[in-house]
Amino acid sequence: MNAFLIALWTTAALAGPVKLKSADGTALGAIESGTGTKGVVLVHGEGKSAADWQSVAGRLAGNGFHVLAIDLRGSGTSPLSAAATDTDWARMPDDVVAAAAWLRGKGATEVTLIGAETGGAVAVAAAAADPAVVSVTIVSPAVTAHGLKITDALTAYGKRPLLLVAASGDTLASKAAGLLEPRALGPKLLRLSEGKSSGVSLFVTDPDLDAVVVGWLNGSWKGEEGPRSTAASVKAPELGPIDTKGSKLGETP
Repeated sequence: MNAFLIALWTTAALAGPVKLKSADGTALGAIESGTGTKGVVLVHGEGKSAADWQSVAGRLAGNGFHVLAIDLRGSGTSPLSAAATDTDWARMPDDVVAAAAWLRGKGATEVTLIGAETGGAVAVAAAAADPAVVSVTIVSPAVTAHGLKITDALTAYGKRPLLLVAASGDTLASKAAGLLEPRALGPKLLRLSEGKSSGVSLFVTDPDLDAVVVGWLNGSWKGEEGPRSTAASVKAPELGPIDTKGSKLGETP
């Protein structure tokens, strides 16, 4: 039987909803997948939710990572009573810090962050506030997100590793990636994929992206290969389109 499918079925059984709280007491929902000492927090973009990461989370879990896809306040299973303001956005990095702490509480000895679109700015700001975060990956980066300036956060992030991914046909994201890459102070890699896809959809249209990300999470930025993704040989389009199942910030899901 296909080993990749076995891995997906096994990790699917381990996936489930999680509840946690941010630093200010805001209740947050998340989806847990996999087990292990290598933790990964997945951060969605504006108007999206943790559910968008389902396929990616399953594949990461199948590669030995303990994954937590978080619903930022105002999204998915973390609703707010009113539309999110810039003040709420300023607190979203705390949501990600809480998710990283949750994984450490479950046995993760190292935690990395992956953010898509505006979630990338939130992820870098969270890593800047949490020096224990090992590395950050940003898919389709945005330079700003409702007052969160990723360039400022990168300075505070320091010399830790940064992986930037964007589609060459996604003008805004590719320009943002080109702007951010020289500002990164530590090990860095800029990957430009073909096409115009953005955010989590890049994992569908770029069949090699899984292997690149898994290698990065396993320390390829140290000059070490690390295990390759067991999903590398699977054609990404077989996963089908990724449709958001979340709600916009401030809307009741």
